[in-house]
Amino acid sequence: MSTNPIDFPGRFDRSIPIPIPLPAPRTPVVLVDREGDEWRPAGLTASADVLLVCDAPRNADDRGTGESRPWTVSSVARSFGPLVRRLDGAA
Repeated sequence: MSTNPIDFPGRFDRSIPIPIPLPAPRTPVVLVDREGDEWRPAGLTASADVLLVCDAPRNADDRGTGESRPWTVSSVARSFGPLVRRLDGAA
């Protein structure tokens, strides 16, 4: 006895539905402190806290060379808050 593929009751050509609209890609976030300095994510601590870095502090005394102390979101908010969130690249 031979079997023809069209004799099988199931369908094998099913596609996978894709949700519409597609989720937006994750956009990097910049946090702005009360003095207008911008903080961007720069990694994670061993306990998975987000590390932040301020590339160009407005206060010249805050600029330096070499390794910076590790700033977490909570430590930045405590020292320089409140923090305002904005999308990277926004004016």
